[in-house]
Amino acid sequence: MDLSNISFLFLIVITLTVGGILFTGVRTLSDEQSLENAPRMREYTEEFMTRFLQGDVLNRTRAQLIADLRNRRFLPSLHSKTERWPFGLIVLGSVMYSGKDSVLFEVATDDILLVKYQADCDAVRMNTIHPLMTDYWYGKAAFDAGVSPRPLFLSPPILFRENSGKLGTIKLGRRRQEQCASEGGAVRFMILTRVINSETLCDYFSTKALGKPRFLLAMGVGVVLIKKLRILHQVAQVVHGDIHMKNILIESYLKKPVRVWVIDYGRARSNSPAISKDPIYSSQGWYHPSLTHWQMRGFQWAARDDVYNALRTLAWVMNDHSYNDFEKELTTIDRTSLVPWRESMFIFSVPNGYDPIAILPISDDRKRLIKRSLNHILISVRSLNDVDDIPDYDFIISELQNCFRLANGM
Repeated sequence: MDLSNISFLFLIVITLTVGGILFTGVRTLSDEQSLENAPRMREYTEEFMTRFLQGDVLNRTRAQLIADLRNRRFLPSLHSKTERWPFGLIVLGSVMYSGKDSVLFEVATDDILLVKYQADCDAVRMNTIHPLMTDYWYGKAAFDAGVSPRPLFLSPPILFRENSGKLGTIKLGRRRQEQCASEGGAVRFMILTRVINSETLCDYFSTKALGKPRFLLAMGVGVVLIKKLRILHQVAQVVHGDIHMKNILIESYLKKPVRVWVIDYGRARSNSPAISKDPIYSSQGWYHPSLTHWQMRGFQWAARDDVYNALRTLAWVMNDHSYNDFEKELTTIDRTSLVPWRESMFIFSVPNGYDPIAILPISDDRKRLIKRSLNHILISVRSLNDVDDIPDYDFIISELQNCFRLANGM
């Protein structure tokens, strides 16, 4: 928090019991907020933790609160071009990305660092924790397993305020920002390492992959991505929960992909047995092209969802813009129509439209074999009826490699 712009400070003393030990934290509020009506920061209440959190997340949240109290001198400074963290002062550079509730900055003083600011407006309504908390925890586990860039530091939170300086470019409407502020939304920042010569899979296929055979690139990326997900699930013991084009990073050399990274763990969880074998979320509002049919039905996301969403990502890569247009059209006709499309259809081409396999310069026999392999993959993944079922990574990798060989004339 930039104290130079605050004329008067209220100090709210927060006490919580963590593991039987009493800790005291400090929250700072400007004089624009009355003490009586100040929204509470949910993570700082034992009531919130014991009512809505359990298992790994509960333990990690309690540990994070201890770290927050230790690092309270590093509160976000939303109206300054600088930020302090345990290793000194950093100066922010240009905005790299601005999303619905987050902004990613370059660091002018260190080109191998990035700073991500995020508000927890959606999490407040869903009674879940701040997404940067899971991004930091499970991103560290993914880094240790060689799947993700390294998260270095997570700041303690401050209360969200509409049009809050560095968050001024978020794509959240003014009314929603006001609601977020009134509901006790919070802002944190995370410092992480930057992968030089990298871009999201979405950007890569819009720039470096122009004119190249998209199907072959999709199969090549697919093999590496499924291998990465197997490591993420079995070594890091993490379920990502949000696999799509913008959360896959391609590191390239001389315009050729050399490494795949999985980023953004804001919806991640521990790869432990699901809370329930039955749906735990209301399906209302969950019909979105980036979700699997299981997620749309309200099941807790699991390893099967990561793998299925990886397949959907490959479908997006190998097709042209008509694929995205088709899925959007499905949601406008009937938002539930995405479920049967995900559940039983051949998702790698658009019905009565663009067919990435048909245009391959290979024999019809090879095209039929490719479709058969892709169908076998879909059957394998769709057969994971239990939320805790384990995908057959080796089978999927083998079939994708077979598709690559057939398409490449090998």
